Amino acid sequence: MQSDEVSEGRGRAWVVLGGGGHAASVTAVITAAGGRVVGVSVGPAPRREQPPAARRFDDDDLAVHWAVSQGHALALGTGSSTARSAGLQRVDAVAGAAAPPVLAASATVSASAQVGRGAFVGEHAHVGPGAMIGAGAVVNTAAVVEHDAVVGDLAHCAPRSTLLGGAQVGASCLIGSGATVLPSVSVGAGAVVGAGAVVVHPVAAGATVVGVPAVERRAPSR
Repeated sequence: MQSDEVSEGRGRAWVVLGGGGHAASVTAVITAAGGRVVGVSVGPAPRREQPPAARRFDDDDLAVHWAVSQGHALALGTGSSTARSAGLQRVDAVAGAAAPPVLAASATVSASAQVGRGAFVGEHAHVGPGAMIGAGAVVNTAAVVEHDAVVGDLAHCAPRSTLLGGAQVGASCLIGSGATVLPSVSVGAGAVVGAGAVVVHPVAAGATVVGVPAVERRAPSR
């Protein structure tokens, strides 16, 4: 899968929705894989410079419609799962809009893995055989998603996090930097796994777990 996606992206023109740090990472991956970022939707208060020669948009809807009119691909460049969800909704609402996954040239993605629309696989990440990466999900720098693991829609596996074989991460989860989810363990939708945690038991939807082994962190009683 990786070689097909990279070759498809080589020389392709992209419009990135987002103007912050994650957008800069997405732009760097596209450029390193031989693509070109020709437009950026940065909103009213951009935090970073847009790529050289890229057209700037202050509104995502305008950016999506322009990309479609020019035959360009769209990439989600926001770290927030809520913002990525809104971006996917905008893409889906416009006929002809396309948001293929963005895969780093240095990533290894198995031919039998499935990577959803609008997903991002960063530099030196690994996606193993039979793994499934959902729409709008992020597998960030050097993160590992081993064989048959599942990353739900809009979930974010932070840098150097690891999902071992058969682990399942629900929609809109955040797996913190350096965290590990052990084989076949499930993490419910919207849960947060703290940086460096080791998840050995299932995590309930919406829960926050920290530590080794990971335990739920509860709000202090009043």
